[in-house]
Amino acid sequence: MASSFLVISYACNAVGFVPHTVFWVDFISRGLGRGITAGTQFWIILGASAALGPVITGFIADRIGFAKSIRISLLVKAVGVVLPLISTATWSLTLSSIFVGSLALGITSLASGRTSELVGHDQQKQVWSIMTIYFSLTHAGTAYLLTFIFSTTHSYLLLFEIGAVTLLIGSVLDYLASRQK
Repeated sequence: MASSFLVISYACNAVGFVPHTVFWVDFISRGLGRGITAGTQFWIILGASAALGPVITGFIADRIGFAKSIRISLLVKAVGVVLPLISTATWSLTLSSIFVGSLALGITSLASGRTSELVGHDQQKQVWSIMTIYFSLTHAGTAYLLTFIFSTTHSYLLLFEIGAVTLLIGSVLDYLASRQK
């Protein structure tokens, strides 16, 4: 049961990542009318943050453990996804890029370690492979779904709402996974 919660939690992470991976530059460039240069600058911030994410999350996990680290990371990523709903000022878009970017790969590192904690080293490879498949399928499916939603609503903000709520659900599911262990 714990591994099921973990798999679903990781799939929620995939859903929460789609607004930034698919729509971020377009949102800033066209949605906010800031142009492609501004959109690209925020994409660079997101990418540079992604390069640092595993180092930062690994440092934190060494101090407080995988369980707390992944739940906190999912919550921080949710804040990053919700920030454009609060403000579209440069500071908010920058923090959103940093939070989501750094936790894109950071949560992956944490989830791998968390898997080993919950199911044991012997089953880690099997469960991790299932989690990777679910993440990939969920990310691709969500990209199609959110593209459809955007094409009918023309609302970037709805996409960020869906992403943030799903990340919060993922954090709760990881907590439940801990309780089921």
